[in-house]
Amino acid sequence: GVAVLEIGGASDVEQEYLKERTQEAVRVVRLALQEGIVPGGGAAYLACIPAVERLCLSADETPAIAILCRALEAPARAIISNAGIEAAPILARLRQRGAGWGYDVLRHEIVEMAAAQIVDPAKVAETALRIGVSGALMALTTDVLVHKPRHNRDEDVDFEV
Repeated sequence: GVAVLEIGGASDVEQEYLKERTQEAVRVVRLALQEGIVPGGGAAYLACIPAVERLCLSADETPAIAILCRALEAPARAIISNAGIEAAPILARLRQRGAGWGYDVLRHEIVEMAAAQIVDPAKVAETALRIGVSGALMALTTDVLVHKPRHNRDEDVDFEV
């Protein structure tokens, strides 16, 4: 299909901002059309946790399960925390509900994400996982991490990992 988008703003800066946001939205829609969608808001990652917990690993690899599960819940935890809500009880309720359920921060309720039209392109979710695993493997294989503190860090926005 074809669509014509008319983007306007009160200033050149606002027009440029809206143009960039529109171009980003078009790219995201194209990705979704190419490879499909998954439940958004971190729900797709939460759905992976039960499978990870069922893994049988050696004794020295077992701590990796807890680390990976914590990493998989981090996106949903961040979204909920950034909405000013305590994440732990919400995450516990989401895990009871099962795959596809997440927290809608606008309505402040637990919803089935796909039914609420809160979705992410599958390619974006897959790429985020690949980048995360790549970084973790790099840290494990080099036995060293270099941390450069950010000077513009906003502690109110960041969350504990």
